[in-house]
Parts: sequence; structure tokens; C-alpha cells
Amino acid sequence: MKYVSPYNDGGDANAGYVDGNPSAGVKGSIPRAAAIEHPLRELVNLITGSGQAPSASDLTQLLRAVRSQALSYVAGGGAGNALTATLTPAPASYAELRELTIIPAASNSAGAATLAVNGLAALPLKWRGSANLPAGMLLAGVPARIVIDGTSGHIADQGSFSGALNLPQFVTVTGSVVAPSYATGVDLVLTGGGASGGGCQGTTSAMTLGGAGGGAGASIIGHIDIVGGATYSITIGAGGVAVSGANPGNGGGSSSFGTLAVAPGGGGGLRTAPASTAGGSGGGSSGATVPAQCVLIPGGWGGDGQCAAQLLSGYGGPSWWGGGGRAGSPAGIVGSAWGSGGGGAYDPSNTGSSYASGAGKQGICMYQWTW
Repeated sequence: MKYVSPYNDGGDANAGYVDGNPSAGVKGSIPRAAAIEHPLRELVNLITGSGQAPSASDLTQLLRAVRSQALSYVAGGGAGNALTATLTPAPASYAELRELTIIPAASNSAGAATLAVNGLAALPLKWRGSANLPAGMLLAGVPARIVIDGTSGHIADQGSFSGALNLPQFVTVTGSVVAPSYATGVDLVLTGGGASGGGCQGTTSAMTLGGAGGGAGASIIGHIDIVGGATYSITIGAGGVAVSGANPGNGGGSSSFGTLAVAPGGGGGLRTAPASTAGGSGGGSSGATVPAQCVLIPGGWGGDGQCAAQLLSGYGGPSWWGGGGRAGSPAGIVGSAWGSGGGGAYDPSNTGSSYASGAGKQGICMYQWTW
């Protein structure tokens, strides 16, 4: 629509409208029909384009049309990685478009994806500036907001994204992972291995009749900044191996995420003297690497097994994930939660038999990429 000057504009197509003032000899402007009709047509087109039927009794339709943002909300077509959209009226170029909300007809797969509007040349779709879309960034039937800069379409809102990037991963076997190119950080829970409890063997209270519980591995929880596309090794600390007879328990191994975080394992159930078995220490700050945006949660201590003639609990220490194994006869119980300590063995009947402790539970790494 263009400006329509008064009929009596004196040849000036940009002349303004003036009120008449007969006493001063000023003639009022004579409006052309187009000056009235064209703005009304434009307003009606805006109202109908938003999905409303023009009504003489509703004077808020223009407000509703603008508020609805329906003019840039459109059902998409094409394939998952070749999205299309049709607007009415058709834009002459992408310069007319700045933002669209499109409902994809199909989900995208990983790799290059494009958007073509009303047959215009396809625009590459990007996120985080220049990265290709990960699989599932566009979901069939789920609105996606796309900002157009003239040469590319940028995904502006990933709130609906439910691809593998946004799911926590649990690792219980040592290996390595490659960070997605578009990831900038990782949320992490890293737990060291739990220690085993102590065994027992004796015939009198002066001997080892109750083994102590193993300590639990420490846990590191928080966020770490990472480099997209880089490979990170993940080491899972082994649980302390069970022991038999009057022997102290074995410590748990440390878990690590690259060189960025190290969570120490728990200490094995102690045996400082035949009738003195103290609980193993929980993994703590010694040997730990704790990133700036993370916290260290020490593992729980194992329970004492024997003090002179007294048999004590000998339970395995609890980790951040849950409880350890209890003491048992003729064998201690394996730690139940990731990184928890194993229980000590005890012999209340003084049989002289060699009883085995419970092994510690291995550590774990739970991670989730962020961007």
C-alpha cells in the first residue's frame, strides 16, 4: 500500500491533509476514495490473515491479529531434512521474512537440513550459529521457531528437542565418548568404586571374628565446560575385591572423566590387630580432581567389625547412589548401590572357618551434554 494524497494536492504526491478554515480562506483537503478504501483493505487482510472473520461489532480484531502471531505460523511440508512452507501472500524474497513458526511434517535426521518458502531457494538450517541440526531437533507435529537472516534459518528455540543430546547417559564400563560438535558443556555425576569389607577367621575373641565394612567411593556432581567434538576417556573405578579369612578389605578404584574430574574410591575395611577391625574410609578429597563448578560428596565410612570381644555392625559404607552391603555370616554382602562398600564377614560361633567379605560395588559415570 502507498500513501494517497488529497485530490487537491497541487501536484504534490506527498502533500498532507489539512482541515478547512473558511474564515481564513483555507480550503480543506478533498480525500480520494483510495485514501479510505486502501487502509481498510489492508486492515481487513490482516484480520482475515490471522484466521478471524471480520466483524462490525468487534473493535479488538486488529489487536487480536497482532497478538496471535498467526501470520508467521504455518504448517510445514517436505521431508524431515528438506522442510518447505507456503505463505499467503507469497514473499518475493527472504528479505521479507525474519521469523517463522513452522510445524514440521516429519522429524529430521542428523546432518544438513534446509527450508524453502514458497519455492524460493532453499536456506540451510543451523543452530548455535553454524552447526548442522542434530537428529530430532525438528519433530513431526511440534512447532519450531526459525529466525531468518537472509542466508540461513536458525533454530531459535530447542525447548522441544528430545534427541540423544538431551538424555542422560549412564556408563559402567571404562571407555571413551566423543562430545557432539555443538556441545559446550557436560552435566556430570561421577562416583568412585566402593571398597570390600574385611574377612574373618578365628576360634577365640582374641582373633578376628568380625571383619569391618568397606568405605564407599566419593562422588563429584556438577557442570564442566568441554570442547565440542573432542574425545573424553571415562574410567570406571572397580569395586574392591572380596577377601577371605582374617584379612583387611581391598580399596575401590577411582573413576574419572578425561583429566577434568577424578572421584576417588573407598578404603577397604581395616584390620589393625587380630581383634581390632575398623571401618574403611569413604573416598574424599585426597586424590580427587574437582572442577570449579562441581562439588565433592565424600563416600560413607564402613562400619567397624570388631573391638576386642565385641562384634560390631561391619556394614559397607553408603555412596551418593544408596546403601552398601551389610555384614554377613558366613560371608559379607556385596555393596548394593553404585560405589558403595561391601559388608564384612563375621563368625559368631568361633568355628575357625575362613569367611569371605562382601565385594565393593563398582563406580559409575552419569553425564548429559549441554549447549
